[in-house]
Amino acid sequence: MISEKDSQSLPLSAMYCDFQNVGLKEKELDVLIDFVKQHYSMKIQKMYYNSGCENQLQIAQLAQEKGWKCVDVPCLLKNSADNQLKSDLLDDDIIVNNSHNIGAVILISGDGDFKKPIEAIRKSGIEVVVIARKGSLKKELKEYASEVYFLEDLKQKFQTQIENDNNKNQVSDFIDYNLAVEYLCQTIKFANKEGKSTAMGYIKTLMHQLHPQYHKDAIIKTKTGTQIGKFGKFIKAAIKDGKVRQQNQLLILT
Repeated sequence: MISEKDSQSLPLSAMYCDFQNVGLKEKELDVLIDFVKQHYSMKIQKMYYNSGCENQLQIAQLAQEKGWKCVDVPCLLKNSADNQLKSDLLDDDIIVNNSHNIGAVILISGDGDFKKPIEAIRKSGIEVVVIARKGSLKKELKEYASEVYFLEDLKQKFQTQIENDNNKNQVSDFIDYNLAVEYLCQTIKFANKEGKSTAMGYIKTLMHQLHPQYHKDAIIKTKTGTQIGKFGKFIKAAIKDGKVRQQNQLLILT
């Protein structure tokens, strides 16, 4: 996750999507936004579509909710949205005069007709990143782009990242009871070695410090599925199992 401070240091970008060429799905909107935010600070994100096509209208409405500026080109011509996008790339002040100090234009399309706009943009000193579907990227577009990515690869990377984040959350939220007991014993041994108190309150704080997996929100889970959220209840369970004993408010290893 990129912090607000880090995002401010990233180069500015302008993203243009040719919906008629790539035919985005709802989840792919998040994939694109996530990719761009990892590399750039987004100044503008435009999607060109034809509201005369029902499937395009539905996605455009969702995109607008996610912050896209959707440009409707309601024309019967097959490439109406493409043509408007090409025209804007050549005439848009944000690119032609680089009025916002844009570092990169992200073009979401595989259409070879964008060769001329890309060539002009690159001559002005702005990088052009192309994102297309596999099998639809035209040779001339690939040759003139600064970088090329395939939407399918970005989707896979995005999904893997989500799964990894979920696994991390699962690990951080729950901790096995036997592992927690092991951490407890190690913490008491450390306190004894350092000549520190083994009072329950101090051991709890020290256990958090020595074993980050046992953080303040961690829940201890037994083999039977019982969840222990309070440190005091955990100590009672450890005493009952004969792992430790309590004498004069101090925890002692058995």
